Amino acid sequence: MPRREHYRPPAPQLEVLSFLIGRLRGEGWLGDPGYRYTKEVTGAWVAGGHHLLLEMSADYPLRDGLFDHHSVLLVVSAGPVKGSLVSRAYTDGGAVIDYRPTPTADGLVFDDQAPHGSEALRARKILRAKSFGYEEMLEVDRGDGAFVPYAGIELRREDAGSASTPP
Repeated sequence: MPRREHYRPPAPQLEVLSFLIGRLRGEGWLGDPGYRYTKEVTGAWVAGGHHLLLEMSADYPLRDGLFDHHSVLLVVSAGPVKGSLVSRAYTDGGAVIDYRPTPTADGLVFDDQAPHGSEALRARKILRAKSFGYEEMLEVDRGDGAFVPYAGIELRREDAGSASTPP
């Protein structure tokens, strides 16, 4: 397994993503605030800090008491234009999905796929850095051009020692 470079300084374009470094875990809601799911994320700088590698997994409870488990490997890199980012996700179903995240003052936003079974025509994901880790919100547009919350989760850092710079 490759060595994870938790403390390696990132490429300047990736600095905004430092809040994703480390091991994070949370419980969130999806579709209906009463439907809960769990998610784990591990983020590390790789290749000398020129890329961010995120390993993510989520468990969604099913009616029969079992769980629908999904995992994704995501690589975020500096884009071709100064200050831009590009990313590619590799899903456990074999899909490869390209994203164009846009840095914001406190995180990033990007267009995402509409959730399965929803009536959404478009979706976007918003990540906001927090002192405990980060907050993730999935918003959907059901055709009227307005985005409304569809899912939300707070991911809390489990290993305080693995922030982007040593404590």
